[in-house]
Amino acid sequence: MCTPICTTDHRSAASDIVARLSLRWRQENAFKITDGDYGWDYISTYKTEPYSREALEQIPPFLRETIDSRTIENPERRRMRRQAEELRRLLGRIAERRQRLREGKKVKTDQSRLRLPKDEQALDELHESKSTELDELEAKRLQLPSKINRLEHLCESDFARLDFSKKWVLDILRATAHNVRRMALNTWMTVYPDWRDYTQRFRDLLQVGGVLQMKGQTLHVRLKKMPQPRYQHAAEAFIQRLQKLKPMTLGIGPYAIKISFDNEPHS
Repeated sequence: MCTPICTTDHRSAASDIVARLSLRWRQENAFKITDGDYGWDYISTYKTEPYSREALEQIPPFLRETIDSRTIENPERRRMRRQAEELRRLLGRIAERRQRLREGKKVKTDQSRLRLPKDEQALDELHESKSTELDELEAKRLQLPSKINRLEHLCESDFARLDFSKKWVLDILRATAHNVRRMALNTWMTVYPDWRDYTQRFRDLLQVGGVLQMKGQTLHVRLKKMPQPRYQHAAEAFIQRLQKLKPMTLGIGPYAIKISFDNEPHS
């Protein structure tokens, strides 16, 4: 069985290219696991709450100063700038229409919502009025600060934020489960070093099912056999390595854990 590789790298050795691609495959598998098995992108709640200074107390201390000092472009100045740009475009249309009248050219009836007049005097008055409006708008805009505090803006504008308190707890549990599984995967890869499907075969091992039975102070875990001899051989080697760690239960007890397969003798 082989995997074709297409590359534009004509200098590196074939073994180096294969090694780099294998690492990339490992990354893709890791992304697939974290998304599909742990739901890293899952939003556990859509509960919202208004932005407030009190919300900073729910944020880790190392983030508070960063969030509190963050600034954004003043939205009011941005709104006024758009108004000023519209006024400049309008003044340009008025000036162009007025120039055509002064040159004795015919002008069409303005069908836009502005309904610009055909009379030169009316255009002069409208141009002067809009020029004054533009000057006043620019004067007000320049008096406003260019940057404002982002949090204060969100509070004053009644923005809402997602309540991530529950998600943080779940993310910690997901990260813990992911790290424990990663440790187990590192051991699994020593007995089944196939980058193409090692995660799927490990998932198969976790899902084979079996029977739990207490015998004295020992919890016996009897697993069903894997579907193929190659997978079963790797699974047996994996269980042997786990048993060398002398696994124990937590909480009441604790009790020793002995893992075996249905075809193995139990003491």
